[in-house]
Amino acid sequence: MKQFNKYQFIKEFKEDLEYEFREYISKNLYLPFDKFKDLYNDFLNYYIENEIIYTAVCWDICSQLAPSDFEVCYPGEKAKDIQELAFCSLYELIEHENFCDEFYTNNLDKVKNI
Repeated sequence: MKQFNKYQFIKEFKEDLEYEFREYISKNLYLPFDKFKDLYNDFLNYYIENEIIYTAVCWDICSQLAPSDFEVCYPGEKAKDIQELAFCSLYELIEHENFCDEFYTNNLDKVKNI
């Protein structure tokens, strides 16, 4: 099993995100930001879920990202297990980079609704 690398994870996430929205980009199709945000969130959740399938990988993710506590994405709540902690750690890693707004601005905002 390969060791988790956050830089590789971010790189692959960006590549897969671009691939996921290639049709909109290549055909210059208009996609309103709110619709994109919904699709982006679905993609992000699916992507992270695929990453945390195995418990050993979750431990590796948490070891590498070193969350300071067991608080998860929802204020005041604690992770129930290592999968939930790994999920929220990855989610926060991606959200911290602000890929959603950046990706939309650089790739999809150029096309305006006619």
